Formats: sequence, C-alpha cells, structure tokens
Amino acid sequence: MLVRRSFLLAFAAVTVAACGSLPDLMFADDAGTGSEGGASEGGASESGVDSGRDTAPPCIKSGPEICDDGLDNDCNGLKDCEDPACGSFACVTPAPDTWQLVAFVETAPPACPTDFTAPTDLKVLSGSAVHTCPCSCVGSGGTGPTCAGALSTVTTGDDPACLASQTTTSLNSNTAGVCTATATNLVLGGGASTGFAKLTSPTGPLTCAPSASITKTDPTDGRVCTPPSKSGAGCSGALRCLPKATGFTMCIAKDGDQVCPTGFAQRRTVGTTSADTRSCVACTCASAVPTPCSGTVTLWSNNACTAKKANLTTAGNAACAAPQAVSDTNLTAKYYQSTITGGCALGTPSSAAGELTFGGQRTVCCK
Repeated sequence: MLVRRSFLLAFAAVTVAACGSLPDLMFADDAGTGSEGGASEGGASESGVDSGRDTAPPCIKSGPEICDDGLDNDCNGLKDCEDPACGSFACVTPAPDTWQLVAFVETAPPACPTDFTAPTDLKVLSGSAVHTCPCSCVGSGGTGPTCAGALSTVTTGDDPACLASQTTTSLNSNTAGVCTATATNLVLGGGASTGFAKLTSPTGPLTCAPSASITKTDPTDGRVCTPPSKSGAGCSGALRCLPKATGFTMCIAKDGDQVCPTGFAQRRTVGTTSADTRSCVACTCASAVPTPCSGTVTLWSNNACTAKKANLTTAGNAACAAPQAVSDTNLTAKYYQSTITGGCALGTPSSAAGELTFGGQRTVCCK
C-alpha cells in the first residue's frame, strides 16, 4: 500500500510540474470500509435492513399436536394443555416435597390409565380404624325387650267393675313427656263420681340375653398408579400437563402414618396388606329375669295436657278402681302422657378389643 501511494504521489508531482495545477485528490486506505464509506449513519446497510435486530423464526408445522413436548406442533399458537387437541390431558397440581404424585382409586380398581405405570394393589381404609361395640340386653318371648316398646290398655267406666259406659283404647307405653292424642275419648265419672279406670301394662319379655355387635369400617381393595415423569406445557404456575387419569383421582402419597398437607384434605390409610383383629367383649344383662312392667298414665281433657286430669298407675289401677285422689272428676280424656318401664336392662357393657394394622403402610391424600 505504501509503494502504491508513493508511486501515485510521485506521478502527481511530475504531472503538476508538467501541466500546471490539478484538483486536490483524496485517497482512502480501503474503499467502502472507512467512516465515510458504505455504512450509513445509524448502522443500517444500504438495503435499509437493521442488522442488529433478531426476529423469531416462523413456526414450522411438524404434524398434529404432541401434548407433552412443550412445542406448538400444529402451529396454532397453543402448546400442549392449551391446545384443544390435548383434551386427554389436564393440568395437575404437583406433589409437595417428599410426597409422590399418584393416580388413586379406593374401590373396584380398573387398569391403570394410559401412560401410567407401576400399578400397586392396596388395602384402603376410609376414615378411622377405631371400632365401637354397641350392646343391648335382648328379651325373648312376651312383648319385646323393654316394656316401653309395647302398648298399654286403658279401660274406663262409671262403676267399680268398669262395665257401665265402658270405653277401651290402647296407648303408647312411653310418650317421653309428649302430650299425645288418644285414639278414642275416655269418659271418667258423671255427676259427683270420679269414675273408674283400669290400666293394663304390657307383659314385657319373659327372658333376657345379652347381644353385642361391632361397628367398624373395613378396608376396601384399591390401587395406585404412577404418572409419567414427562409433562407438557400450557399450564399456569407450577401445574403439570399430564394425561388424564380416567377412572382414578390424582392424589399424593407418602410412606407411613402422615398428616395430609394443606389443600389435600381427604386422607386415606393404605397398605399392601391388612390384618384385622378387631372384636368386642360380650356384655351382660342386669338379670336373666326381666323386671315387671310398671308405671303411670295420666289422662288429660285438653291438647296441652294442662286442664283436668286423671292419674292411673299399674299398682293402683291394675284392676278397675277410682283414679288417684289428685285426679279431677267428670273428665272426658282426649290426650295422655305415659311412662311405663321395666323389661330387660343392660348390666356390664361390651368393650372393644384388637386392632386393624397395615403392612407397607402409606398415607394417600386427595383434594
């Protein structure tokens, strides 16, 4: 380059000397690359294209939407779970730390959903393993286990034999203090007479025997399946785009007896096996011979059980007799209250024994 410039300068000097003056000449070291060369002010090329700006490549359609690859395969601007073509996928809440996301069913387990693996059959307990032992003393023969469960009969009349103007009706043996309508109006007395009445209570049972039962929740046959580790895009936040667990519920699981994390309120205790030794220790009756039925019936003239009344007792009115001295006279009874007790009574209650245990115990929590 120095040689070329020296030659040109020498040539120019000779020419000036020979021919007089010439216009000034300007030379660039490299044409088109200097500050006054081909690059325009602002950095744009002669074609006007901004060489410093990146543009996204156009979407190249590769086929139908694939729902777990994070791409817009069909170029409709929607990825995976956003795309209606992925109707067999859903956005799923991920498992908290130390928990595992599972597809879970607690009864009649079907096959694992599509793309889910590692089916594990389980014994599933919904609720508590605690059992209770309700017990009763059951009567046999007669009218039932207790006197209150049968009907009493009241007969009223105007004479000591309850024959004249006789009226008879059946009443519940225990109204629990409720003012109850009689099926038939009962007339006691006339004029100065208080009238007469006979109260026949139920006979009650003839013998008593204890009867214990057990109340418990038994395990059901369930299953868990593992979802695919690969998930798609198109879900908000930390949600994962996974195949729908048809026939199952998406839940979380962890080994041992655990407290469910917030947001997963439905807790199930599960295990690969279960052993149930829960039972009830038998109860006893207070006596093998039932207590005779006894009590009172009060007849009332109004529907509030507050006006005229006649008090009948199984002791004083087992045969036709006048009501107690506190009874009113000239009474037409339309309502009554009764309390008849006796029969079989519980002695020693039953108690619970044994427990329900699981092998390979885990806790499953669902929303």
